[in-house]
Amino acid sequence: MNYILCLFANNTGSIIVGIFTLIGAILGVFLANYYNRKAENNRSKMEIKAFLQAIYIELNILWRVYAENEDSIGRFLENGVIVQMREFIIPAPEIYFIIYKSNANLLGKIENKELGRLIVSVYLHINEMGNSFNTYVNLLKILPADNMKSYLEKIKQAHAGLKEEWGKFRKIIEKELKI
Repeated sequence: MNYILCLFANNTGSIIVGIFTLIGAILGVFLANYYNRKAENNRSKMEIKAFLQAIYIELNILWRVYAENEDSIGRFLENGVIVQMREFIIPAPEIYFIIYKSNANLLGKIENKELGRLIVSVYLHINEMGNSFNTYVNLLKILPADNMKSYLEKIKQAHAGLKEEWGKFRKIIEKELKI
């Protein structure tokens, strides 16, 4: 009888140790998974913030070149000087969209959907303005400037649309980045 109690006592201890080991293993896996997810979320947020900072820098530089410099297209459009500019060509703007193109997959991860929409919109407007302006200058080489006034008005309207989208974008992204 003592032998049976001893055997039972030894097996009960093993069973209890086994149960605690199993609980510890499950708890360890759960905690490791939880902290790995938390670390991944932090990395993802940091990656998106870095992407937004880079987009802001890229678009800010493009905007300054396009609209704020003294000899920029935007200034010419607002001052009506372009009709005389037969040799003025800008490089195709899509060559400048390095950050946008190489990280476009991150656009869907931006929590602020309006900001994501505005990023795409501003890039499309800049591209449209470059293409339209180059077309305008090329047409000026073969057509009289008087025939191009309606096309110039359309370019001016597109410029106004870009300027409006730029203002919205800048307001939202500066708030998002706390600039």
